[in-house]
Amino acid sequence: MKYIQGKNREQLVLFPASLDDVIDEDNETRIIDLFLESIDLGCQGPLYFPPKT
Repeated sequence: MKYIQGKNREQLVLFPASLDDVIDEDNETRIIDLFLESIDLGCQGPLYFPPKT
């Protein structure tokens, strides 16, 4: 019977340090990210109103 090859169980990191390392340069996710970064949420006013006690 063959030995089962797999991932190193002694690895230090489960996920890559950054999603930029995983996402291709021409992926549509980058366009969505650019769009969301361009939105100015400061002009919308407060998005959270604490309850009055």
